[in-house]
Amino acid sequence: MKSLKLSDYNYDLPEELIADQPPKVRGQSNILILDRQAQTIVKKKYFEVADDFEVGDILVINETKVIKARLEAVKQNGTKRELVVVERHGRNDDWQLHKVVYRGRLSAGDILMVDDNKLEVVEILGDGVALIKSEIDLLDLCQESGTPPLPPYMKRKATKEDIERYQTVWANRDGSVAAPTASLNMTEKTLEKLETKGVKIVRLTLHVGLGTFLPIRTDDLSQHKMHQEYFEVGSDSLTELLLAIQNNQRIVALGTTVTRTLEYLADFLLELADKVDFNQSLDNKIKQQDKLVAKTYCDFAFGSSDSDDPSCCQVLPDSEKEANKQKLLSKIDLSVLDKFNLIQLPDGGVAGEADIFIYPGYQFKIVKALLTNFHAPKSTVLMMASAFAGWDFLMQSYDLAKQEEMNFLSYGDSMLIK
Repeated sequence: MKSLKLSDYNYDLPEELIADQPPKVRGQSNILILDRQAQTIVKKKYFEVADDFEVGDILVINETKVIKARLEAVKQNGTKRELVVVERHGRNDDWQLHKVVYRGRLSAGDILMVDDNKLEVVEILGDGVALIKSEIDLLDLCQESGTPPLPPYMKRKATKEDIERYQTVWANRDGSVAAPTASLNMTEKTLEKLETKGVKIVRLTLHVGLGTFLPIRTDDLSQHKMHQEYFEVGSDSLTELLLAIQNNQRIVALGTTVTRTLEYLADFLLELADKVDFNQSLDNKIKQQDKLVAKTYCDFAFGSSDSDDPSCCQVLPDSEKEANKQKLLSKIDLSVLDKFNLIQLPDGGVAGEADIFIYPGYQFKIVKALLTNFHAPKSTVLMMASAFAGWDFLMQSYDLAKQEEMNFLSYGDSMLIK
């Protein structure tokens, strides 16, 4: 029986192991490879992680971009106040009438200045949150005057270096107020290495919110109410995920944000996978660990041999991709969307608010391997990693990481749980 007490998911984290600065070179950090079946733990360099992927694997990444959400404001009496703009919760968010988290005392009607831009406090919503009105788009204001909203435990102000490093190398969808930190160690070079090996990269977006730093306030995990985070999965990515499910390919989540999105969508994805009959010209046997097929696939896909047999190539022709997408879209109607509390995007993909709380005892339905960081004691993300790896095995890896003086939390080292 899994413990449902928060107090049972604590561990000693020496302060000197908490990374408050990024690694000198992105991608040069360490990683532990946790094999759940063999119960082995191996330490490597992060840039070697492709060695633990297989041809036909699907790596799902989060395209969100961290906005420079921390603003220094000044009241009319000269008192300084710190504001953090709240994350995006949809494509139609009003960025001139928006929520902020504030530090210090504020009242409705207060006028605040950020450089030469005026903000007005419209309403105090409670729990340190206020609704403010801005003369200009807050996203523009954050870009001009804001700084990256580093986690509170770093106990320092953001620098110019953080603008680049507290961000993934592929970030392109403004909206997060915290980084999807498991992705911070990933480089374009490592992604290229994975793709060359025959790993498919699939992209989605989940905008990470300030709730990620909120403590669990009850010792009974079943009573914790998880915060909501807005996500989008485009129709191309949906098609790739459903093909992967039908072909029994291994889906690897890069980070807990991706895991939350996929597992929130699990029942929706599994129901669609049963309904949609895709065109599949790829060789489905590629996942049977056939080394010859794997080599032929890579040779054909990347032009390293004279192979002219496309049956093993995982890349579908554009005509079949479009046909698959249309089959998918024909199965997503209002009844399906309502059933799973989703909305449809203009391209036929889906969006929603993920509020799933994954803790020990949860049975994963979509994610088969997880790339993640070392998490803080008693945190929701530690609960998720524990649910995936098992608490005892996870703590073995944390103990080894401490012995090896590895770095923990957002700017820290990583682990691949497979």
